[in-house]
Amino acid sequence: MMTTALVVENHPLYRQGLSDLLRTTLDRPKVIGANSVEAVFHSAASKLAVKLIVLDSVLPGLSGAGAIRALLDRYGHAALVAVSASEDRRDAAAALRAGARAFVSKSVSNEVLGDTVLRVLTGRLTKPEWITPEGVREVLEYPGPELTQRQRQVLALIRRGYTNKEIGLHLKRLTGQV
Repeated sequence: MMTTALVVENHPLYRQGLSDLLRTTLDRPKVIGANSVEAVFHSAASKLAVKLIVLDSVLPGLSGAGAIRALLDRYGHAALVAVSASEDRRDAAAALRAGARAFVSKSVSNEVLGDTVLRVLTGRLTKPEWITPEGVREVLEYPGPELTQRQRQVLALIRRGYTNKEIGLHLKRLTGQV
């Protein structure tokens, strides 16, 4: 069965390279290239049954997690692999939360990316992965800044359903200070 793959990459050289990689990795794929998500939606590709999407996570126009969600809304059952020059944990986490099956660094070898695509398509990639030249890395959510004691008190009261006025009364503060 022929796999229809969509490569969304704004740089022609990378788009061609990704397309060539898919043609050598998959069995007789139909590969369609586009330079943006908007171009995909305005082309004949928007009506195809796409099985695989390889997406540069940084594009002009719709980009990042928004682009991933939009493409998965259009091609609900497609597997999406995000590729990126970024190796920032927050970018990887956002892409994987949005529905990418893998977030792959553009610094990995063709073999690693090809193997990732095959694992995604065959169901051997059982949980989303962040893949860098060093290998698969953990995507731990950014914990954010440490909260003060007062901020933790306010959050605890919010969780219990208190209104701003009730929190102010409870903490002996004016409502505007909460």
